[in-house]
Amino acid sequence: MIWNNTYDPKFQSHFGKRSPLTAAVSQDHGRTWRHIRDIETDPKRAFSNPGCRFTRDGKAILNYWTCEYLPNWAMQDVIDIRVAVIDKSWFYGTADNSKSPDKP
Repeated sequence: MIWNNTYDPKFQSHFGKRSPLTAAVSQDHGRTWRHIRDIETDPKRAFSNPGCRFTRDGKAILNYWTCEYLPNWAMQDVIDIRVAVIDKSWFYGTADNSKSPDKP
């Protein structure tokens, strides 16, 4: 699962900032989640609308959009599209933990 790992009902929109962008793995059809890891963490940016496909060689191709927050926490209307190429082992915490996913 990939989602914004934040919740703040007092935030002006979306019940919290759209940062960080986080991944977790379930091995029991969504009853429990493990290996929670952040893909993007910049608190001055929003990350949203992720899509993900896995390749035959075990790479995840993750696409999502991002924009900067304005000083009043509204989202800027200039949106960038990002792609991250993530090895499947990263989702399970077995890849080098010091490296974030590759973002071309």
